[in-house]
Amino acid sequence: MSFEFLGCAGDWPSDAPFHSTVRRLTRDNQVTFLVRHPDTCGLNAARNPTFRLQDGVLQLDYDLYSPDGSIVMCDCEYFAKFTFDESMMMIRQVRFEDEKPQNVWSE
Repeated sequence: MSFEFLGCAGDWPSDAPFHSTVRRLTRDNQVTFLVRHPDTCGLNAARNPTFRLQDGVLQLDYDLYSPDGSIVMCDCEYFAKFTFDESMMMIRQVRFEDEKPQNVWSE
């Protein structure tokens, strides 16, 4: 698995539901799960990316933090990518953090 923290795209849109979304992208025998989620502004670094496969559901997680300890009292729109080899190509459901699993399969 490779992980890339893409950072904050700006304030969380006020008209968007306050929960994560996961998109499945495939290319060159790899599958990438693009995670978009809200969290506190100012958390501009990531660590400890993890994944676990249980009962056909891929659980993804990572820790956001602020290296200098500063945060802002707003909600930011964060993005991260988890990329896997072809062994994860057939995953149909993904869960980010403690949210319910999302169907990421499109026929």
